Amino acid sequence: MRPLSLLLLLFAAIAASASVIITTKTLPNGTVQTPYAATILTSGGCTPMTWKIISGTLPAGVTSTVTNNTRSLAPSGTPTTAATYTFGVSVTGCRKHTSTAHYSVTIEAQPPVSFNLTVGKTGTGSGTVTSSPAGINCGTACSAGFTSGTVVPLTATPTVGTFTGWSGACSGLGICSVTMGSAKSATAAFDVPQPHSVDLNWDLDSGAVRYNIYRGDSSSGPFALLASAITSTAYTDTTVYSGQTYYYVATATDSAGAESGYSSVATAFIPTP
Repeated sequence: MRPLSLLLLLFAAIAASASVIITTKTLPNGTVQTPYAATILTSGGCTPMTWKIISGTLPAGVTSTVTNNTRSLAPSGTPTTAATYTFGVSVTGCRKHTSTAHYSVTIEAQPPVSFNLTVGKTGTGSGTVTSSPAGINCGTACSAGFTSGTVVPLTATPTVGTFTGWSGACSGLGICSVTMGSAKSATAAFDVPQPHSVDLNWDLDSGAVRYNIYRGDSSSGPFALLASAITSTAYTDTTVYSGQTYYYVATATDSAGAESGYSSVATAFIPTP
């Protein structure tokens, strides 16, 4: 009877080893646009093994690869879409024993990317530059980080002299809007008025009773009202600064208050002393 007992024990050992079992219980989570790799392991059974996705879907951008010895499945790739993905897998050993497992993998969105916006000031005057959303108050806080894609309006407010223009990531004389997609910088110029002036003269319009003068920092505008209700055909602009170019247009109003269109553009460059 002993040979029979040995045979039964050998059969039991072979039967146990023929049953494949998936031993990996959970898989790691991931992040969009960040390489992802995981391994689903097995024990027992015999090769070759056959793997299947039996339910759900892998994360978008991730595919599964069977290892050379077929004992494990390796999901890998670069996730493209943030979501929680659930899926089931099965593995069948050479003796047709099957094991299944189910997983949930969360792919997170990329964390926001932030870039620094730095503000400088120059000129013979002084002033502050503030931002909306808050962060820049220069003043003292002249650099701040903003999320990529954020539009940051900058406002220059003079305290001594006047604001005479932007340079760097900004230009012109108005509020500057900076779209963040990299580190950027802008400089605001504040200047004390120098003894410069621009004399403007124009021809008399027989139907006009008053004239208006507009000024801009571009020949195509926009133009802001500089002086109104002028009764003569001359005007002197004393709010000009060295190194700047100014563009002027005039309009006429009749006795009913109707205003004409803009005149042709007159240009004045103020030299640097």
